[in-house]
Amino acid sequence: MYIRNWGKVDTWADYIFEGDQEGFVALVTITPAGTPRNRFFKWPEDRKKILTAVSKSNNLYFCPSLLKKQGRQKADVLGSWVSWADCDKDSIESTEVPEAGLIISSGSGDNTHRYWRAEEFAAAPLIEERNAYLREHLLADPSGIDATQLLRVPNSYNHKGNSPAPVRVRTFPGGTFNIPVRTAPQAIRLDYELLPLGVVLANNPLRGRAQSLFVKGSQDRSSGLYRLGAELREAGLGSDEIYTLLHDANSRWGKFSQRDDSDIRIGEIVARTSQSVSFDLPEEESPKKKRRTLSDVLSFRELRAKPKVEVQWMYEGILRERGFVVVSGRQGVGKSLFCLQWMEHILLAKDFLNIPYTGPLDQVILYASHEMDDAEVFTFIDKQMQGHGEGAEEEIADRLRLSIRTENALHLDTEKVQGYYERLIANGVTGLIIDSLSASVTTSLKDDVIVRKIFDWIDNVRQKYGIWVMLITHPRKQPPGARNYEVTTDDVYGDSIITQRPSTVINLKPGSGKQIHLQYLKARLTGANDSLYLDRDPSSLLYAVGEEKYEESKRSTKTKAKDVDFRGMGGDVVFDNFDSFGDEIE
Repeated sequence: MYIRNWGKVDTWADYIFEGDQEGFVALVTITPAGTPRNRFFKWPEDRKKILTAVSKSNNLYFCPSLLKKQGRQKADVLGSWVSWADCDKDSIESTEVPEAGLIISSGSGDNTHRYWRAEEFAAAPLIEERNAYLREHLLADPSGIDATQLLRVPNSYNHKGNSPAPVRVRTFPGGTFNIPVRTAPQAIRLDYELLPLGVVLANNPLRGRAQSLFVKGSQDRSSGLYRLGAELREAGLGSDEIYTLLHDANSRWGKFSQRDDSDIRIGEIVARTSQSVSFDLPEEESPKKKRRTLSDVLSFRELRAKPKVEVQWMYEGILRERGFVVVSGRQGVGKSLFCLQWMEHILLAKDFLNIPYTGPLDQVILYASHEMDDAEVFTFIDKQMQGHGEGAEEEIADRLRLSIRTENALHLDTEKVQGYYERLIANGVTGLIIDSLSASVTTSLKDDVIVRKIFDWIDNVRQKYGIWVMLITHPRKQPPGARNYEVTTDDVYGDSIITQRPSTVINLKPGSGKQIHLQYLKARLTGANDSLYLDRDPSSLLYAVGEEKYEESKRSTKTKAKDVDFRGMGGDVVFDNFDSFGDEIE
């Protein structure tokens, strides 16, 4: 039974937004020309203005997420109190999903927008994973899981049909719910190839429902794109071929054509049409279904014509959004201190290594310390905070997350790695630092299969959740008796497995005194090969770029005991060129 009382609309607004979290509410009006017009209201101050705006508009949408500012990009989302599902005629009921606390009839047949409120306010990644769980169990619209999704406001009108249809609150049992996240996050590729349309159609003549959907389109564009993708997948087309046909359909249907992230949205639909997606490996085509296409070979003209994705730098040349950096160095050289300081500079939006910070503000970083215990981590960060100045600790207190070494560590080579997904999502993490690779596994890094699986997992984290990753690792031992040994990427590990994936590889080695000699072993996107010398402040443990220091006794032919630095950065004795000590030290 419909609830037609206008007074119930404020119940809708309170159920979605009421709580101790302030932010902006986005209302979007669709003009007769089909152009969206955004309006933003501060919650809860502008609550009455929101209800007034709703009462005066007849083709109105809203975003269920509260926003940080007057913008509707993913980076603008604070989070939401609710999870939701956009259910159409292809949706089903599921015993795995409780009845929603609020159901709104969208004005298109039996289609509904359903909302489940949680006890606590949740960040965008967690909301989207809950929405994905609802979508999978209810077969809801796959495009509706986005935290920036627009849904219809009650008491407005749906103008998609021949005549405007009212949007009404259908049921409102209320209540709060604990909606789980999907159990196996899908690895969504973002690099689908846009093939020549004529070649795809020539190789894959469309028939039946796939042909009808592709040619005639669908009144419900969201579910139509997903159904078209599913039909194409069932017909045996590969992901790049499906992406090409959905891209063409979208350009004609106009579902995502006005959005900056339309390619990503189409890519998400392609990934979700797969019937089997590995937990931690990128999607692969079934050998039986994979068809030969011309995507393997491009002319330079075709390459030049492809859409370019601009690199979003955080520190130009060495760290980008969704980026991957490996920091290598022998035990005790100061890798952890270096990465902790880099982490703090990101949280404070400060320059680092003389490079300005140009990334997004309000980053949330998880520092996974699998080597140091909580006392060691606290001591290092506490000392460094003093060097950053007044107010630094408070500024980053709420955005630094720590996973300290425990007996139940989430080792990357076991099934417990699944726990990382929950931690990353629940905390709204944008950056992950793993200290270190060797401490994060239960077996030997000599097992290439395990190492490759770990790096596949890291790729999935970066691509699926948009998280940048910094990995601390140790180099292999230098050859016995080697002097002035030139470190290369091969020395980061026994071979190049670890250094193939990251775009930046940094090696740290002891300089003179307390200096660190920083080497860029790899800077894929800039080709930087400069060395830097970093001076450490003994009280704050912070490093600053300095000049190389020389000593008269610098590395004689035989190393004397007085030349050895016994005050290792991590509390360990550090021997530079250990194998060359021989009998000189007794």
